Amino acid sequence: MSVFLLVGATAHAQHSLRDSSFVQTDTLFDKSGKPDCFYTRTFSYSSEKPTEITVAFTFTTEINQAISYRQEILNGNLEWIEKGGLYKREGIVEVVTANLSAHSSITWKYRYKVKNKPANKIITFDKSALLVMNGAIEVKKIILITPEFLLK
Repeated sequence: MSVFLLVGATAHAQHSLRDSSFVQTDTLFDKSGKPDCFYTRTFSYSSEKPTEITVAFTFTTEINQAISYRQEILNGNLEWIEKGGLYKREGIVEVVTANLSAHSSITWKYRYKVKNKPANKIITFDKSALLVMNGAIEVKKIILITPEFLLK
């Protein structure tokens, strides 16, 4: 029997960054309320390269889990800097998946380049999600924040 839980932060955030960063972090809990994993997603931006954002995603688990990070690429191109696990592209979605043992972590890092500098000076980051499956085949789907970056 498979259980599907929808957990997410679907907030829409706009940031005016100049040589700065934005961080999203969260802890996921098991049915008893005990933390079983956490993640941090950091967006780094430099005014020297105004159409480029570097994203680092770190996932740490306390139990054996499989994870999959899914990143749409409608408004930009994605270049992997650091990846572990299995990588594939499904149409407009870049996917990286890994099996993690208990008390371990993984970091994925990529460069997101906007295809065209927007006329309104707002970079809207494409949608992304995290899927986490434990040993009992219970899946948590986390819709990640879709930030906007105001160019100055």
